[in-house]
Amino acid sequence: MGLLTISPSIPWLSLVWLSTLVPCLIIPFIPAARAELIRWVGTAFAFVALLLTVLLTLAYDGGRGGFQFVERLDWLPQFGISYYLGVDGINLPMLLLNGIVIFTGALISWNIAERVKEYWVLLLLLTTGVFGVFVALDLLLFLSSTSLRCCRCTC
Repeated sequence: MGLLTISPSIPWLSLVWLSTLVPCLIIPFIPAARAELIRWVGTAFAFVALLLTVLLTLAYDGGRGGFQFVERLDWLPQFGISYYLGVDGINLPMLLLNGIVIFTGALISWNIAERVKEYWVLLLLLTTGVFGVFVALDLLLFLSSTSLRCCRCTC
């Protein structure tokens, strides 16, 4: 059992990757002259991402094994395409490491003086993609193994 118990009805993994996507949608509406506000918004959301990854790490039950915090929503079931997220003992530490790296990167990035808005949007967008890679089990490019099977074999 994990150190914490969290509600299974909350889409925790979606919150992790959305926590770095949301500021990418907010920052473009902040005037470029308000560089400090852009930094605060980016750093605050990076901190939220860090907190969520720490929370998931503490709630993960290593003794149970397998994928945990699983979220699944079928998009195109006839093609085997679904929104399918989960973490196991291998990608959870990578998720945590990404949370740590983005928050420390956000703190270090306060010295960026040119094109601040663009920098923060791209930094957070990159982080969103990395979070997505670590939690995606089947999402368009990561098709389920059943849809990749050939029709005549049982592999």
